[in-house]
Amino acid sequence: MCGIAGTFLQNFSLKSNKRFESAINKLKHRGPNDSGVTQFLVNKAELTLGHTRLSIIDLSRNGKQPMHSSDKRYSIVFNGEVYNYLELRNELEILGYEFRTDTDTEVLLISWRQWREDCLTKLKGMFAFVIFDRTENFLFGARDAFGIKPFYYFQDEGELYFASEINALIELIPDNPSPNWQTLYNYLTNSSVWHGETSFYENIKQVLPANYFFYHLATDRSLKIKRWWIPKIDENVNLSFEDASDLLREKFLDNIKIHLRSDVSLGAALSGGVDSSAIVCAMRHLKPDMPINTFSFVDPGSVKNEEEWIDCINDNVGAVPHKVVISADDFVRDIDQLVLSQGEPFGSTSIYAQYRVFKAARDAGIIVNMDGQGADEMLAGYSGYPQARFTSLLSNREIKLLFSLFCGLKKETGSYPIGPLLKSILQYFPFSNSSISNQDFPSLIDKSIINRKFSSELGIRSLCNFKFENEIGYKPHRSLVAELRNALTGTSGLAQLLRYEDHNSMRFSLESRVPFLTTDMVEFLLSLPENFLLSNKGETKFIFRHAMRGIVPQQILTRKEKIGFETRELEWFRSKKSIVFDWLKICHDIPLLNDSNCNFMAQEMIDGKIKFNWVLWRIINIAKWFQLNNIKI
Repeated sequence: MCGIAGTFLQNFSLKSNKRFESAINKLKHRGPNDSGVTQFLVNKAELTLGHTRLSIIDLSRNGKQPMHSSDKRYSIVFNGEVYNYLELRNELEILGYEFRTDTDTEVLLISWRQWREDCLTKLKGMFAFVIFDRTENFLFGARDAFGIKPFYYFQDEGELYFASEINALIELIPDNPSPNWQTLYNYLTNSSVWHGETSFYENIKQVLPANYFFYHLATDRSLKIKRWWIPKIDENVNLSFEDASDLLREKFLDNIKIHLRSDVSLGAALSGGVDSSAIVCAMRHLKPDMPINTFSFVDPGSVKNEEEWIDCINDNVGAVPHKVVISADDFVRDIDQLVLSQGEPFGSTSIYAQYRVFKAARDAGIIVNMDGQGADEMLAGYSGYPQARFTSLLSNREIKLLFSLFCGLKKETGSYPIGPLLKSILQYFPFSNSSISNQDFPSLIDKSIINRKFSSELGIRSLCNFKFENEIGYKPHRSLVAELRNALTGTSGLAQLLRYEDHNSMRFSLESRVPFLTTDMVEFLLSLPENFLLSNKGETKFIFRHAMRGIVPQQILTRKEKIGFETRELEWFRSKKSIVFDWLKICHDIPLLNDSNCNFMAQEMIDGKIKFNWVLWRIINIAKWFQLNNIKI
């Protein structure tokens, strides 16, 4: 787990070298154990590759990067882990390759040498890497299937800049970037933090999940980007529920087994929900004598406190518990570091709870931490994605099953899913083009600024949901798994959660692993009948709960409520009211915002005169983001 950076410059100088040094320093928290920089002269231009290392596999100096092949043709900078590197190494040794180190980095480099871009489908892991081919003069870069590891870049007149974090990338590029007003507008009005390849900065982009690129240094010098993986959603009708459950159990335990490979201390985040509990219990199932440290956010006195479930798992596996309790004072103390660590605005203060859990893990000496991210998007968690499942049933004219699901979800969640059902009906039947849009907050936006200054690039658009229907064929009767695929492949949902997790964990030089997220497991789950995921009685994660019997305590498997990290945001803002309004003072200097209306709304919301929602945090986050990053208008 590391940080990477690189530049390809036509006109290089001592100044560019100093900028690169500053960028590497910005990435030290991602890799405090070592760093390296290599420069190459390519057709009178300069390629620089840099790396900061967090040592996880093979702690010796053999893992130093940039790493070069034995014949010096290939060089790599790599952020991430390849968990099946031992299996790949054995395969490559049979083909005649020899290895000089015990690192997964060398396995990745030789895998590329043998299979080129086809090696990507063989990898189980998280990664963002760049390889330089000195003979053919090109860069090859790739990002893992789900976007677990970040990859930001900037192009300017035949020059390329890239880094693991935006804050480091800004050190590399010639001028300070301008804010992207469209993404800011979407964030404020629709709470959108996902913008496809674009970011909150103008012209700073990201390589999308499951994408790779070629960049030819001697010819056109433009990124040729392609997608390397998208799961199919065709149904496998040959598996019974019991057989599928057995296969899922086997795949999950195999994932945990390879994710436990580490030469440093390892712990686990534990919320008390099904996913994190399954990881911890599987660790104990596979390693009966392994010491297990768990790290949890708890909120004593809150109706949403999950401590009893956390205690249940810790007692069951004999883990050493570490519990984090957060106060308003803690939040005020850490908000600046939290905002800086994330690099871009984020959804809510629940991200702070995760931030503190990772800090607690690192303070306890843990360097690798297991986490259940991605399971909800694979297994129809949360509320079960009822709208998509209703659409599937409508498509098949399965009205009795639809009614059964509608009533079952009432028992599971406590209320009838009337909204999702109506949306599904309006979406499915051709007699209506109606849609139910997200709430807008036009009074918070200075429309005169938009009309006068940003009308050409900001047409008051809302972010569209990118889908794959036209690319590989939409199947109405498989709407649920299609929705899960959209969430998993970087078009909604999961992508921003993985960004939060990466930036929060790496802030404390901690590697966070997400063992649910492997391509083979996703492909398996998305091939199952939809009622295996969301049962006809409204049970979410239906097959996974069944598969984990005998490993996870039954009282956890039968839990219905979903809480997750949820902070007392309104209480914090009320207790720190004067500080909140100090934070909002900068709104006066931010185009797009109507500062008087923002302050009025904050006052009314904090005083309880209007219903509280997360738009207040979004305004605070924008203000803090502008202030702390010295963003110039």
